[in-house]
Amino acid sequence: MLRRSITTLESSSGVPDWWVPLFAEAKRTSIFLTSEWIQTWLDVYGRDFSGHWICWDIDGKVVGGCLILIRVTRKQIFSLRTIYFNATGDSAQRTPLAEFNDVLFIEPYGEKIANDLAEFLMTRHWDRLSISGYEPGGVLSLLSDALPNSSFQHEPETAAYVDLRLLKNSPFEKMLSANTRSQLKRCQRRYEEQTGGITIYRATTVTEAIAYLDQLAAFHNERRAAKGETGSFESTAIVGFHKRLIPLLFDQGQVDLLRIASGVTSIGYLYNFVRNGKVYFFQSGFHYNGDSKMKPGLLAHALAIQYYAENGRAEYDFLAGDSQYKRSLTSQSRPLNWSVLYRDNRRVRGLLVLKRFSDWLLNKLH
Repeated sequence: MLRRSITTLESSSGVPDWWVPLFAEAKRTSIFLTSEWIQTWLDVYGRDFSGHWICWDIDGKVVGGCLILIRVTRKQIFSLRTIYFNATGDSAQRTPLAEFNDVLFIEPYGEKIANDLAEFLMTRHWDRLSISGYEPGGVLSLLSDALPNSSFQHEPETAAYVDLRLLKNSPFEKMLSANTRSQLKRCQRRYEEQTGGITIYRATTVTEAIAYLDQLAAFHNERRAAKGETGSFESTAIVGFHKRLIPLLFDQGQVDLLRIASGVTSIGYLYNFVRNGKVYFFQSGFHYNGDSKMKPGLLAHALAIQYYAENGRAEYDFLAGDSQYKRSLTSQSRPLNWSVLYRDNRRVRGLLVLKRFSDWLLNKLH
């Protein structure tokens, strides 16, 4: 018999004791479901949400669990009570994007947990369910199929990755197209001629990692500003989140801050997470000097991929989103999904009609 237990977020003292052992045994996990990531996220953003910790057990053994977060969000003139899963949600401040999200579960209980979670959600007051960064076949995927809805918005993405095990007996450049190899060689030659040989450094202390993060943030924000955009690291909440998280993961070898230099000149930084042989590329900052032949991002990732292959890692994951550099460096990808499900009731159906009319009117006015 599957039994559900619920603890309110407000009454808990942090990530519950059952999370870590369940995570260690669960079928689908990621760095974004670690207790360190979730606790740090709650420390920075949790005050904006109410919610529940939910776990499922059989004969006292926990076989599933998740965090449900609740917040009233505004979409144009409409207020919607929205549910999110784990460390995700529209906070008052900008939040880091989490991917490979799911309810933690042990086989073969995923389908039963999804059905029970759907049953639980139908007893609660909400208008909108936001399901972010999930793979097909997990509990969140099953949940989206189990709940009746008045509207279901689905945005599939792909996460490109490199299988580093294929590089065991062959350098990475041999996997690339002739055009990409040519770009990399030309780029590296120009750097070497202008400022010196290319070297990749990994931060060896927390202090050095934070210093690398600061330089990465400066490059990142500068590049975004040049495009007329706001950089992620303009947000004090984002910066605070990462400066809390890095010390928690560093001694476990689960975070890497890499510096790529030409001579003594830094050309870029990579911020990666590492778990169970998998490298998650999370953020970057590069110095652009106006020469279109100089491609610091492409070069940095190519060097990092070779570096991780030589250090026995299994995979280099670029996470979701399509970019030219990802297409140039990878030939493999997996699906990730973002979905929003609106509840099937009279109020929500009425709001959706008004929203469609509002969208139409705004388009007419513009």
